[in-house]
Amino acid sequence: MSYLTDQYSKNVHLNPQTPSGRALVNHRLHFDIGTLYKGMKNYYYPVVFRGAKNYNPEHYKVLENAFNILDKFLDGQDYVAGRNLTIADLAIAATVSTSEVFGFEIDKYTNVAKWMDKIKSSAPGYRKANGGLEILKKFADNSETE
Repeated sequence: MSYLTDQYSKNVHLNPQTPSGRALVNHRLHFDIGTLYKGMKNYYYPVVFRGAKNYNPEHYKVLENAFNILDKFLDGQDYVAGRNLTIADLAIAATVSTSEVFGFEIDKYTNVAKWMDKIKSSAPGYRKANGGLEILKKFADNSETE
């Protein structure tokens, strides 16, 4: 994502050019892949994609902790890395929306829920980019009924 925005985007806010701005975006991207996405994947994927019969409650606690951290990141912030929409918001929104499709309740994370509503309504191309969520939802629903 960093390369693509550096190479092709005219929106300098998507991937800040200052070292401190870039560091915060990178931190949030690493949080997504190493904590939030990992927590979602470890909890949901065994049942949804691998045929496991039960969810692991320990993995759920890890996922809840990741959402608590994200909620704190968003406390008093418009976006995950400051005042502007960045690639970190887009990456984390993909993980959060996938978690929602799998049944994770984000409403108890007030800041996350508000932020996600904002992303859904204002991120360029959000609806088109996330069109596959409906297909994923059907797949997830089928895995729960088997």
